[in-house]
Amino acid sequence: MNLASLLSIPPLSKIQVSSKAVIRDASAFGAPMVLPFWYFQCEWECLLELRSPGGYMARVSPLDVCDVVLADPLIVDAMPRVRFLQRLSLSPQERLSSHGAHLYEPAHVMWVAKDKWGRVDAVHVRFVDGAFNDVPGPIACGVSDESRAFLNTVAKRDRLPVVKCRDRASSCSLSRERPEYRKARQDFSTLVRSSVNVIQPSAAGHVSA
Repeated sequence: MNLASLLSIPPLSKIQVSSKAVIRDASAFGAPMVLPFWYFQCEWECLLELRSPGGYMARVSPLDVCDVVLADPLIVDAMPRVRFLQRLSLSPQERLSSHGAHLYEPAHVMWVAKDKWGRVDAVHVRFVDGAFNDVPGPIACGVSDESRAFLNTVAKRDRLPVVKCRDRASSCSLSRERPEYRKARQDFSTLVRSSVNVIQPSAAGHVSA
């Protein structure tokens, strides 16, 4: 188990990164970060996959994380790709007659893209049941009509990464004075220190061997 797994950060938690290289690269690609807060997406091997509020993606070491504000995940009903591919072999009439809630599974929303009218278009998720996550990162999937209507009401850059049509990435500013944010930082610092203490003995043993 690596440090990224030990941290167990919920999806869409706000992360502050201390790596100047990551912030510089993000700025070069049009994602200026007034305060370098990112949204946590998922683990990628030993790294953390993050996205800026405007959708710029970066993978960073857990040791480059200097602040975190835990978030409640957004859960929607999404169709696993295996079921979507199975339905492609059906006729239009069969797809229509067999459509229903049984085709969808609970999933964490990672980020969305909006069309030129400001409506949610593409939705990228990670399924609660890991058996449906057939790729390491966020998966573009269809969602139920109810979930899409829900996302149209909450999909703002202060809640999750949103890629807008013909728009540039933006930053996400947070007040660092709220008590819950201070407590989150303290809890995160304690978690990092305890995780490092757990990993160091095994790493030392590996080197000495």
